[in-house]
Amino acid sequence: MKDISLKAIAIDEKCNCHLVMAVNGKTVYKHRYVMELVLGRKLNFNEVVHHKNGIEGDNRVCNLTIMSRREHTAYHNHERMLESERESREWVKSLYL
Repeated sequence: MKDISLKAIAIDEKCNCHLVMAVNGKTVYKHRYVMELVLGRKLNFNEVVHHKNGIEGDNRVCNLTIMSRREHTAYHNHERMLESERESREWVKSLYL
């Protein structure tokens, strides 16, 4: 792996999307590359790098965590369910206002 400073990794607040970069002629996701540098190994297929604060352009090490694909899917399904419940409560409240 190419040696880069993790201090150079910053938040791109204008982009809430997965950032890509070129490493040795290959296009890679920046969050996966950062985690591989931290771990000192390649990530396997089942390992997903999750952005804790939900900002996909925030690739600071403190904002990244590894989950299995199953854990990551369960986490986001739970988040969607909570959001749906909040929207339902707001809709019901609006009926009485």
